[in-house]
Amino acid sequence: MWRCQVAGGPFPPGFAQRKGSRLKKLDLLLIKHSLPEIDSNLAASQWHLSKTGRTKCFLLAEKLPSSIDIFISSCEPKAVETAQLLAQHCGKEWEILPGLQEHDRTNVPLLPQGQFEALIAQFFRKPNRLVMGRETAEQASRRFDAAIRSAITKHREKRIAVVSHGTVISLYVGKSTENSYDLWRRLGLPSFVVLRMPERQVLQVVEQI
Repeated sequence: MWRCQVAGGPFPPGFAQRKGSRLKKLDLLLIKHSLPEIDSNLAASQWHLSKTGRTKCFLLAEKLPSSIDIFISSCEPKAVETAQLLAQHCGKEWEILPGLQEHDRTNVPLLPQGQFEALIAQFFRKPNRLVMGRETAEQASRRFDAAIRSAITKHREKRIAVVSHGTVISLYVGKSTENSYDLWRRLGLPSFVVLRMPERQVLQVVEQI
């Protein structure tokens, strides 16, 4: 079972819901994009936010640490729109960075939820096997890792919030927790994780907004 941990113990009740906590410069905030409008005629990578998803962005903004300097988004529309709305609400800058996009599933049709989750479970269990899509878990993980390093290097004096996607975020966090699939199942639309870098210690997980 996934649990929020800090300094070796669980958060006190309500910690994840309190606004105003501050990021340190060594902290990294990973945000899973808000709720998209599902269009079976388009690849998921081309989906935009739904009306509810846009509203949830403003609710998410109220939960985020107050000291974010910049939002950095993947190139996918639902992530870009999430980053734009958060930056607008928080009065911060934002940008797009290549490499932060979701695991490449552009050749995978919209699947029944049970079938999709079974494939994702296998994807996490067999990181070097091409289970679905155009990337193995290991390939997606290396690509996302490189993009995060690039963001940190470019903005080394800033507190960064990355707006990305559930699978690659779970792979990244799972490097230190070994709970990638469990985290993937728990992260809602939107949600976020705060890590202490460079060891990727999980400081905070907010699973639902």
